[in-house]
Amino acid sequence: MKKQGSGLLTLSNRFDPEDQEVVITVQDNGHGIPSKILARIFDPFFTTKSVGQGTGLGLSVSYGIIQNHGGRIEVESPVIDRDSQETIDGTAFHVRLPTVQVETISVRE
Repeated sequence: MKKQGSGLLTLSNRFDPEDQEVVITVQDNGHGIPSKILARIFDPFFTTKSVGQGTGLGLSVSYGIIQNHGGRIEVESPVIDRDSQETIDGTAFHVRLPTVQVETISVRE
């Protein structure tokens, strides 16, 4: 993998009670994804890398796996801070997965 410099990568999770979803966020503080590319990043075989440097399947496969689990993946670039509503440099991917209420069984001896 080609070294591209240093930056900050943040992984966080939270529960969204309104939508009954677990939200996992992966966020960086890089230069972001240009808007002309943003609409295509989940397309199979779409890549901005040189020939031989990537197949363009990573996000497409991830999208399919998340959908198969009843969830969705959203991308935000630039990022809007949830608390301050300020724009932050970088990109965030939000994986939203539904929670399942599991019925517990009490076992008594």
